[in-house]
Parts: sequence; structure tokens; C-alpha cells
Amino acid sequence: MNATAVLARRLASGLPLTLTLLLVFASVLPLGVPRFSVLCPSVALLSVHYWAAKRPDLLPVGAAFPLGLVNDLLAGTPLGLGGLQLILVHWLAVRQARFFAREQFLAGWLGLVGSATLAGLVGWLGNALHQQALLDPRALLLQMAMTAAFYPVFVRLLAGPQRWLARHA
Repeated sequence: MNATAVLARRLASGLPLTLTLLLVFASVLPLGVPRFSVLCPSVALLSVHYWAAKRPDLLPVGAAFPLGLVNDLLAGTPLGLGGLQLILVHWLAVRQARFFAREQFLAGWLGLVGSATLAGLVGWLGNALHQQALLDPRALLLQMAMTAAFYPVFVRLLAGPQRWLARHA
């Protein structure tokens, strides 16, 4: 194996983690849009779900928790809650991967909706316990709907890097 192939292989192995981390950072950029945190889809959840279903070898479950911690630190949510949510999403996506492998889009979307719903409920419950108050679920429902609505965009966005990975990793 020549040096270029070795370099490409090493770059490829870190691509899903790097892309997910960049998406996490991008999701907390101050855009001046009121209530943007509610309107913004959970890009970390979308990315972890995608890579866990398509290439769990390149985004292992051990990477999901630190990604969630970074998201918690940047978003100001209870520390560890995002990590727990992403571990749950990763676990569910890997379990459903056999089904995702045969069917391309619709089953993946339905799997994401299920994973996002469970992760959202865990997040809602964790935030309610942290704040010691019963929270209005409308913000959660809106963010989960936005996350599900953005799934087709993310599939197209991440399909290019996935094709590159198929050739190099």
C-alpha cells in the first residue's frame, strides 16, 4: 500500500467523527434567529444515526458520548444528557442497520423518527428532572419534527462522504 493510500485510509477513518463534530459546532452558531435552538434540527442526532446505520465501524458508540458532551457544553444543556441520547440513537441505529442496508430511504427515515422520538423523550425527561419542573413538550415536538424533516437533506449531504469512504476506508 503506497503512502497516498495509507493517508487516505487514515483520513477516511476519522471523517464521520469530524463531520459530526463540525455539525455540532455549526448548530450552536449565533444566527440571530429568535428561538433558533427550538427550530434547529438535532444535527448531532441526525449524523450519529446516519453513520451508526451506514458505517458503525467509523463512528463507534464510544464516540457518541463525547459528541453529546460537546453538544451539552455548547448548548448549555445538562452535562451528560446529550451523550446518553446519542448512545441511545447509536444503539438503535446499529440494531436496525440490517434493515437499513436492504432498504435505502424510507426505513431509514422511519428508524430515525423512532430513534429521535425516544431520544427526545429522554432529553425532555432529563431536562424536567434537572429543572424540577414539568416542561412544555411543544418545543420538543417541534425540534423532533424539524429533525425528521431534515433527514432527506442530511442523507443527501452525507451520501457524498459515504461514497468516498466506500472507496478509501
